[in-house]
Amino acid sequence: MKTDRILNILYYLNRYKKVSAKRLAEEFEVSQRTIYRDLDILENMGIPIERKMGFEGGISIIENFKLENINFSKSELTRIISILNNYYYKDSKTKLLIEKFKNIISDKEMEEQRKLDYFKIEEGYLMHKREKENISSIKKAIESKNIIEVKYINSDNVISERQLEPYIISIKGNSVYLFANCLLRKELRIFRVSRILEIKITNEKFTEDPDISEKIYSQKGFFSDYIHNEIILKYKKNFFEIAKFFLDNYEVLDIKKSREKYNITSIENYVIIKLNWRIDKWFLEFILSLGDNVEVLEPEELRNEIIQRIKNMYNMYNGKDE
Repeated sequence: MKTDRILNILYYLNRYKKVSAKRLAEEFEVSQRTIYRDLDILENMGIPIERKMGFEGGISIIENFKLENINFSKSELTRIISILNNYYYKDSKTKLLIEKFKNIISDKEMEEQRKLDYFKIEEGYLMHKREKENISSIKKAIESKNIIEVKYINSDNVISERQLEPYIISIKGNSVYLFANCLLRKELRIFRVSRILEIKITNEKFTEDPDISEKIYSQKGFFSDYIHNEIILKYKKNFFEIAKFFLDNYEVLDIKKSREKYNITSIENYVIIKLNWRIDKWFLEFILSLGDNVEVLEPEELRNEIIQRIKNMYNMYNGKDE
């Protein structure tokens, strides 16, 4: 069952320092694509999964977050039960699994933990000084139930000043987010911690919303699977002989069938592969780092983004940068 498999993957990663997606797929008898989806769900649960490509690459739990033993804390149990209740179709086996967890922690203990709980972020995980300082201040405010005043810059570079009632810190992908009740908007909002320019803990206390846990874990826009895109790449054959060791989730396509569709003039010099991957900043920079050894054929949006990046670089080096 899906829920059992995801938890067993967590146990497996806890036991082994680093494993490949292929090994996990073989261990749990599913496709590598399914493994990547399961890893995304674990990330949504607050487990920071690290994925590295290359000879020394693999999948692991970031060291500072490594579970020291297989026993879950009250905080972890509370989070897992909340995620299970919100994410999965509750067939008989899923309900049984939830009940097993509830046998370890009572409803009263779970509710008390929810009131105190926030996802613990180890200092070693954060890269930026400001982000570390923000996390430290937010933790104190969550524990003491103090309102915080922040100066925040959004994705459109608009700066605003807000008063927030902080509840939970969570991780998604490579970013840290704060769930807080925004007194300006009078609703629960999600703030990217790295976008908080200034933060001040006020002396004003706040009373926690009794329904806050339900509101937080019902944020489907946040606690949802990442979308994996089907990507078609054209590699130079001699380069692919090396690059293939860096990939563990791809399919080599029949280049003769692809020749006309992608206007390939010299089929003996290229390899066409299909892979499923999350298109994000990291993947974009990875493709650019391969230079003229690889070409994105699909999807068109990614191809156009690569083309635009190359044009921007060309203009910059030719003194046309605006």
